[in-house]
Amino acid sequence: MKEIIEFFRRTYNVGAFEKDIILLNLLMDIVSNILSIHKNGGKGNGKQYHASIIKLFEVLLKFESSSMHNFISKKLVGLTLNTTRFNLCKEGFVYSMGIHEYTFRYMCLVLKKCKEKLGLSMPIPFECGEDEMKCVDFATWNRRLDTIDGFFEFHI
Repeated sequence: MKEIIEFFRRTYNVGAFEKDIILLNLLMDIVSNILSIHKNGGKGNGKQYHASIIKLFEVLLKFESSSMHNFISKKLVGLTLNTTRFNLCKEGFVYSMGIHEYTFRYMCLVLKKCKEKLGLSMPIPFECGEDEMKCVDFATWNRRLDTIDGFFEFHI
């Protein structure tokens, strides 16, 4: 295993994984977790994963099935189903029917993160509706009020 890790490091150093760093993360996680299991006498204690691999298993669970998640996890020494479910629930938001202030606060946090990631500082219009029937078909600018009609205005 140590030779395999050294091989991955050498291929990384020559630039073989420049375009596919997630593949490198996956391979390094597999090898390091196999070594960790060997050190702990066959127990799964001490396994660690890159953030991209955690997201990969979340996508498997969300868009495939728990059986697919378990199959890939067993073959690639991946996250357990309970760990993936815990990670998904940690980032989730429980929506209650109706108009509540905490829903808008949550939406503001999501938009703020997106704006920071994109490097934007200007206000961005958005609309909230319980279903697509409430969506504005055509956004119009009100010159007198300098607003876009049909949108809430929050300053994030």
